[in-house]
Amino acid sequence: IRYFKELGIKVNAAQNPLDLDIPENKLLLAVYLSIPEIDNDKRSLNIKECIYQAKLAGKCTNLAPRGYVNKQIDDKHKYVEIIPKDAEFIKRIFNEVAEGLKSPNYIRKQYAREGFKMSLNAFMNMLRNPFYCGIIYVAPYQDKDEQFIKGLHEPIIDKDLFDKVQNVLGSKSNHKPKLTKKIHPD
Repeated sequence: IRYFKELGIKVNAAQNPLDLDIPENKLLLAVYLSIPEIDNDKRSLNIKECIYQAKLAGKCTNLAPRGYVNKQIDDKHKYVEIIPKDAEFIKRIFNEVAEGLKSPNYIRKQYAREGFKMSLNAFMNMLRNPFYCGIIYVAPYQDKDEQFIKGLHEPIIDKDLFDKVQNVLGSKSNHKPKLTKKIHPD
């Protein structure tokens, strides 16, 4: 307010204008400014609680990952649906990574040539996302620990395949052959 006053701009309340030259009115201005802030904080807490409860119910609360699309029946009924073309690519990708014969980056580049393009970071996040096997990750909230909940959406891959991919991605051993360069077909 002092900054605006130095610029010659008078700041005041729209509904109940105050004479800010009277020192006591600054207290009323502080009340006018703090009430919307408190309201915003209450709404924020309510939204966070609703998102947490929706995740505990197995719902997707944000933008669906690649291979899925968000659908809406009405304002309160939303769900995710599989995109068949992308789901086929994702199944094949998970199967190839689970074999452990090719590096994930090589597989990513191979599928990019087929039209399934994504950055390496997004690709690795996809491989680590339990959403694809029908599980919703619920982050820690207040005094509650993180949880993994069975989602209401249809999984693209099964849990066993997802676990195999996690083992391949998590293994530090170099005894498995990794294909990183293009091999001549002959």
